[in-house]
Amino acid sequence: MTFDRENEFGNEASDNEILEAFIKVAPYLNRLFHDDISVSVYDREKLVAHAPAESFKLDVNIGEALEQSEEDIMYVSIRDDKDCAGVLGAEVLGVPLISRTIPVHNNKGEVIGAVGTGMSTEHYHQLLDIASNLSAEIQETAEMINEMTETINDLTENIQQVSDQSTKANESLTNIDSIATIVIQIAEQTNLLGLNAAIEAARAGQSGRGFTIVADEVRKLAVTSKEHADEINQTTNETSQLIEGLNKSMGTINAESEQQAHVINEISQTMNIISENVQRLTAMAEATVEVRE
Repeated sequence: MTFDRENEFGNEASDNEILEAFIKVAPYLNRLFHDDISVSVYDREKLVAHAPAESFKLDVNIGEALEQSEEDIMYVSIRDDKDCAGVLGAEVLGVPLISRTIPVHNNKGEVIGAVGTGMSTEHYHQLLDIASNLSAEIQETAEMINEMTETINDLTENIQQVSDQSTKANESLTNIDSIATIVIQIAEQTNLLGLNAAIEAARAGQSGRGFTIVADEVRKLAVTSKEHADEINQTTNETSQLIEGLNKSMGTINAESEQQAHVINEISQTMNIISENVQRLTAMAEATVEVRE
């Protein structure tokens, strides 16, 4: 970027006055920036001023010759009379940098040097590493949450299946209990018939003795049937109570599973928000170190 230095500094400015001005203000420039930067001033041949940053030190010395290399953006800025920017590796000046340079002109518009700033990228690379590691951990956590969700869903499905089976079993017990009740009723009726038969046999006297034996056996069978039916009723009632307790327990487990699923869903949503923020953080860090020509 060029501008009319004659209008800016006046026609009577010496050829080096602008460069000398940069040399004088260089120590103040890095104090104006929010980020910690170094400021270097070159004439066409060498480094004539350097204001170091507070957090890093460049491998440069006053009077050091300008390196005539395409990789040296200070040299390119002076040679081609243009603003330059680049990311320099630590092998160049000892510290990884984002460097920006502008050519300096005299009052005739001739390039007499350049001014450059350097900002360490180490902090931003650390930020990128942290964001990358955090993103990986979030991904692992998200996968674990998905696995937990699938497990809870399977558990809920299994609980429902068991609940359905227990309901069917309870219905079967109800049918058995009904059958046992019918058996008891039949036994009572049979016992009554046996009693009536015994009475009639007694009235028949000697001729009814054989019928009396049959009547006694019928009554015994009725009593035995009733006892077994009562045992069946007792067993079905106890089993029904156990199933009822099982259903209550499964209902509690199912409610807790639903609560856990709800909590996991909220955690998953939170993790998604964190992941989005990490992506924004990464984008901001990358934008910070992005070189704009």
